[in-house]
Amino acid sequence: MNVIFGASGFAKEVEFIISRFISSGDIDYQISYFVAADNDDKIGQSIRGISVISESEFYEKFSKSKVSCYIAIGSPQIKEKIVSRLRKEATANFPVLIDPSVTYDKRPEAVLCQEGSIICGHSILTTDINVGAFAHINIDCTIGHDAAIGEYATLSPGVHISGKVKIGKNVFIGTGAVILENISIGNNASVGAGAVVTRNVREQSTVVGVPAREKV
Repeated sequence: MNVIFGASGFAKEVEFIISRFISSGDIDYQISYFVAADNDDKIGQSIRGISVISESEFYEKFSKSKVSCYIAIGSPQIKEKIVSRLRKEATANFPVLIDPSVTYDKRPEAVLCQEGSIICGHSILTTDINVGAFAHINIDCTIGHDAAIGEYATLSPGVHISGKVKIGKNVFIGTGAVILENISIGNNASVGAGAVVTRNVREQSTVVGVPAREKV
């Protein structure tokens, strides 16, 4: 069985990527359910003909089933909580998902994508890049050579990462942000939409603007 955790816009985009592989004949499995938080008003509805069920229903019915899970939620912290619970209470695996339009170095070990990572359409990853577990790279992002994207990180649409950039765990980067070469962004930090980051960003801080400055 295959499920998508999430029922918002990004979850629909993840289902769209999977549908592209199905239509091309590269895979033949369907998504069985979208799984939403218990208080989500989409529970009981359907998305593209796929039912939305609650987390409680998922664990009640399927905790002993083998399930492939795609974590399609933007918040790094919520992603981590969902994965932690799945590891404890379900028999889950977490496939890597890369849209067929993504350009990247396919030679062995040139671009390493860890479990649960998702790379959306028309993004470009050059070479010697590591994408951490459950990291999301949204549409039209570019990632330069020797970059590392930390686990659970989320890159919003149109983010541009220069060479030798290090993105920490649970980092959120807003739409259209630019990170210059050799920059490090600490764990749990956030970068605002459209920011241009020209210096290192410390852990648990938020930077905004051009050039980016720490938000007080």
